[in-house]
Amino acid sequence: MLTLFEIQLPQRDNAGRFTTLALKAFEQEALTVAGGFSRCAPIEGAWRDGAEGKDYYDTMIPYRIACTRLQFTRLRGAAFRLFPDQIAIMVAEIGTAEIIMRDKPLQVRERVTA
Repeated sequence: MLTLFEIQLPQRDNAGRFTTLALKAFEQEALTVAGGFSRCAPIEGAWRDGAEGKDYYDTMIPYRIACTRLQFTRLRGAAFRLFPDQIAIMVAEIGTAEIIMRDKPLQVRERVTA
């Protein structure tokens, strides 16, 4: 059994630049470490940095990844490395996940034409 995790990564860095290359690099890391990922639709949100009293409004890209806790720890580290200006990154443990494989190969039927 695996655990399904979610990590939300910013569409733009704190200077307002798109993080497209960092997102692609994270996806490659997720493929390497966990064997796959699901990229969800962008979400809007905000959070307040209590230490600085600053509000951050972001568009986040959620990724769901079924993996072990150790693999997810590695992916969290990759996220902070790839997004160095991030003060915090939202993560969640969603629950147990299982990847179910098909028992038999698909049978391809001949197309019937009239």
